[in-house]
Amino acid sequence: DSIVLLNDDKYDETFSGSLDLNETSIELNKVQGFNRVSSYVDAIENEKPLLLIVDDNKDIIYYLQTLLENQYAIETAFNGHDGISLAMEIIPDIIISDVLMPDKDGYELCDALKNNELTSHIPIILLTAKVDSASRITGIKKGADAYLGKPFDELELKAQLENLLNIRKSLQGHYQTLENKSDSNEGLKSIEDPFLVK
Repeated sequence: DSIVLLNDDKYDETFSGSLDLNETSIELNKVQGFNRVSSYVDAIENEKPLLLIVDDNKDIIYYLQTLLENQYAIETAFNGHDGISLAMEIIPDIIISDVLMPDKDGYELCDALKNNELTSHIPIILLTAKVDSASRITGIKKGADAYLGKPFDELELKAQLENLLNIRKSLQGHYQTLENKSDSNEGLKSIEDPFLVK
């Protein structure tokens, strides 16, 4: 038997619970924002990049979701700690993060993800009201790929997202080419080895 759980509310409140069915415990966990399963389906079926937005301001998150939901499958987190955990779980294609947040700020998020083998390749855009040069330098040193001040220009944000994803795709293609060449060389070497032995 199977059970399908549906929720009509696009922006729902956090809840967790469990359901025992045939002595099997089904854990139900949902975070605020888009339903995680829906995000994966959206990313796969519509070939959308998976975007993680990390901000403690729900109004900012709602605004960014509304602005970007047609181009991206979106996941959200409301503080730096949860943002780091979620990024390591879902491995998004790109991240937008606020700087000033509870439970680890945007700089700490950058530092943690850029120094982790699983997530170091993910482009990160920092959005913040702190636009002084010292703050920008701190963000860059922590690994931010772009740094936009609030209020930000919508077209600039979209351009930065598109540009960073294109750069990542180019790098992936480059490394794939190098890997294919390496495999070809190994194959040639294995063919030549018996002749070298003779």
